[in-house]
Amino acid sequence: MQDYKKDIIIEGTKTLENFLLLLKEDYLLHKNLKERRILDTEKFEKLISNAEEISNEEALEISELSMAPDDFFEYRTVIDKQAKASRSQNLASNSYFIYLFALFDQFILRIASISIKNEPEIKINYKKYCTQFYERNQIKELLNILSFEDELIDYLPKLSKLSSPIKTISKIFGINFEHQLYREHFFNFVEMKERRNLLVHRSGIADELYLKTISSYLSKFPQKERNDFLKKLEKNKNKELKIDPFYFSRTIKTLYFIVSVIVSHSFSKVGDSNDKLILFTNPFNELLIFSLKNKYIKSLLKIPLELYSLYLSVYLENDIKKMSDVDKVNWILCIYANKEMTKDLLKNIFENISKNDSNNLRLKKLEDNQALTSKVADKEIMKVLNSIEDELIKEIVNAFLIKNYPKYIDSVFLYSKKENYPLRHIESNWYMQKKLSENEEFMKEYSSYKNKNFQPDDVRIKLPKNIITKIKKRKN
Repeated sequence: MQDYKKDIIIEGTKTLENFLLLLKEDYLLHKNLKERRILDTEKFEKLISNAEEISNEEALEISELSMAPDDFFEYRTVIDKQAKASRSQNLASNSYFIYLFALFDQFILRIASISIKNEPEIKINYKKYCTQFYERNQIKELLNILSFEDELIDYLPKLSKLSSPIKTISKIFGINFEHQLYREHFFNFVEMKERRNLLVHRSGIADELYLKTISSYLSKFPQKERNDFLKKLEKNKNKELKIDPFYFSRTIKTLYFIVSVIVSHSFSKVGDSNDKLILFTNPFNELLIFSLKNKYIKSLLKIPLELYSLYLSVYLENDIKKMSDVDKVNWILCIYANKEMTKDLLKNIFENISKNDSNNLRLKKLEDNQALTSKVADKEIMKVLNSIEDELIKEIVNAFLIKNYPKYIDSVFLYSKKENYPLRHIESNWYMQKKLSENEEFMKEYSSYKNKNFQPDDVRIKLPKNIITKIKKRKN
């Protein structure tokens, strides 16, 4: 892969990692607040129980209690503490949310700049867009640099501000967000972007401009879908739009999807018929690993599944042979992890429904749905698994799926030797390894095998061209 393509992948990966870090921080913020509230509620209830009993119907009606001065002071302290904690949490969540879009806009500018400089077709698209933008807006500053390539590229940040980063990138990369495959995420993105503007410029109150701007951005979309979407937003009018954990998670999902789509459009995919299509799926393994310790983000795993289906149908023309084995493995693992998440979710529902006669039918339907979902997932996994070309990789994945520990361990050690790939890296960076390591039986077998078998001491790496150039210069 050319160096500039690696730079694009690195920028995209870093952006998605930052999204996930912000999601984690927001979750911890709400978790800590919830724990503090539980403690405060216990103290609050104790103060109430110490107060004089309500002695008549009139007191019950107005919900008043008589309270000793010291207890009242303690009561007010608890109430004020909870109110301040809630305000603090809201301010922090709002800040994280605003920063998400700052990261997103920075990502767009970096990716666009790299791509324009290195991709001839995208460079042509950019020049054409700049010319059309001048013709519409008559900006003299832009006219003066239309013939100067480097200056025109440097003008990109100003152009994005005059238009919008997402509009600029969609035009020069040829992304049609009106397409049915992108539409739902783009609708959500427009609302989220305008909510960000509310928080920054208009105190977060959903005003007429909020709805008007969203309607304007979606004017080219089918009228019924646009109207249905706007109708749902009408309930926000004149309300303070807070960023709760659910909404923050939805925003991450939308931005995650759009970042992946942008990267996939940012460079030419196939050099010749023998090349594998370069998919932007490296971050999916990180997402899988992140979901092991942070169960609350497992809902994000639906985004990779959506993206893989998109890649297969649109970019691969339903030819899975164009996909690399690494991408296939990550796809299988995303299906597997999503299947596990669904199973855990239904298990919790089963536990919360008391098994009486009125609930038997509901439980039966849930069990039938789980069986059907599991069957569909297994069928999809087998389809992708059978398409893996490297037999050893196929053995590793299959052994993981059926929990054949000896076969998995033996195959992993063989892969480590064959590829000069350190076990330490496998142990710290493979989702399969980390998932199996949760099992005590597996860890016993793995440790025993590891103590008896060879582990490569030397690791072969391919140095980047710029490092080789520097070394040669020093030697000369």
